[in-house]
Amino acid sequence: MNETLIERRTVEAGGVRTEIWDSGTGEVRFLFLHPERGLHGSAPFLRRLAQSGRVIAPYHPGFRFDAPVHFRSMDDLSYFYLDLMEALDLRDVTVVGASLGGWLAMEIASMDCSRIASMCLVAPAGVKVAGRTSHDMRDIFSLEPSAVETVSFHDPGRAPSPPSPDDAEQLELAIRAREASARYAWLPYMHNPKLGMRLHRIRVPSLVLWGSEDRIASPSVGEVLARRLPAGTFRMIEDSGHYPHIEQDKKVAAETAIWRERHERSALGEMKGVA
Repeated sequence: MNETLIERRTVEAGGVRTEIWDSGTGEVRFLFLHPERGLHGSAPFLRRLAQSGRVIAPYHPGFRFDAPVHFRSMDDLSYFYLDLMEALDLRDVTVVGASLGGWLAMEIASMDCSRIASMCLVAPAGVKVAGRTSHDMRDIFSLEPSAVETVSFHDPGRAPSPPSPDDAEQLELAIRAREASARYAWLPYMHNPKLGMRLHRIRVPSLVLWGSEDRIASPSVGEVLARRLPAGTFRMIEDSGHYPHIEQDKKVAAETAIWRERHERSALGEMKGVA
């Protein structure tokens, strides 16, 4: 794999500042929404995906820089991203969201799909399919960070190295990620009770990918979600835990690129048919 450069830059939207990882060339084709762990471990996936088109991956407010004090819910993050997509003039992007980022992708799309061509949801949180007294996702906030890593990956050798005690920046990012995730997703835990009733508004083709060995959330959750999405498709990623984009970055990048190309061609065909 070519070592595609990832440029880091600071942007502002709606008065909120964040950092963006930008990889590839040309118009932006992919918007990556990171999981609760932040962007730690995602660089190989972003570089692979950038071979199929330019990718931008922002830090959610609170994960890199301080979020405004009123940012307390996924609604706040969703409106921030609507502002960001407008500020960057993103059009016809494929939104790729992992876990918390997959939840965020669905929230955004349920509000406004006009700038979104398709979505790839990687083990997304957000929609509760189990009974009232059951969790769809394991409670990661009750575990020590090292224990979270243990249950998050099928192959421990594929897990990103933890921050070095001497790396102040990476330690700060890890702490921020845990605090910000709890702020946005603790209560109710890792879902929005109203989102399930808004899935009919997500009218773009949506690929749901799930690790076959996920010990954070069962693949059966993804199968139910894909059936409930108006244009949902489910696909299993073998030999992977909860973060397939990290553990099987090559497979997920390939699936995502093919999904985008397939639905780009479909949209072009519909346009030609109308003409």
